Amino acid sequence: MKKDKVVILRGARLIALYRFCFLHGKKEIETCATQDHGKNFAKKFIKILERIAFSNAKVKIVDTIDDICQACRKEKTRGCRELIQYGISATAADRGIIHFYGFKVGKTYSAKYILRRLKEKGSCE
Repeated sequence: MKKDKVVILRGARLIALYRFCFLHGKKEIETCATQDHGKNFAKKFIKILERIAFSNAKVKIVDTIDDICQACRKEKTRGCRELIQYGISATAADRGIIHFYGFKVGKTYSAKYILRRLKEKGSCE
């Protein structure tokens, strides 16, 4: 990923970003991502979270496939896009999280602004 490239981030990743920055840090997020999706996915996931957390990258918030999804082996079968807990679609979950934090689907924000909003609102779980 080029340093000046806009990071594409789906709504559900905002929870992981909150946990990474304000609760658990790298180790727990990396462990969970590795267990759920494999080492390649976890490595890319952490790299993107670090880029957002430690720079002022531009981040486009979406309710669909993001930059992290590109490393997921499940994407080939659309596993996570079809259905998640309680019969709610992944897209609906993304939109709910985006709404909770006060962002707009398709809009680009600075990483600093996103982190400030996450800290102000807290966890949406």
